[in-house]
Amino acid sequence: MEHRRIAEEKERLLADIGLRIQATAQSIHGRMESGRLQDVDRLNTLLTSLLNEERYVRTIPTWRWDPGTLTGPLTAVFLPLMLFAAQRVIETILLN
Repeated sequence: MEHRRIAEEKERLLADIGLRIQATAQSIHGRMESGRLQDVDRLNTLLTSLLNEERYVRTIPTWRWDPGTLTGPLTAVFLPLMLFAAQRVIETILLN
């Protein structure tokens, strides 16, 4: 339940940032086309900030734990079992 709420909020933030990026890019293009270049540097700085914000929001985890956390313990348990089973199969094939 908590994961879903975090994921929804993350998507909402990304959509909001996306709209702001689009509006800023349109403003830059409009000024460039009309020759009003005095604010383009300020808008470019704003666009860079928005892109950085988007990149940051994309890195926010939606799970309370890292999905890779289970990889170590599961590997430690299942790898020896798989090797043992493979050893038994090979012994059976070679001895028969």
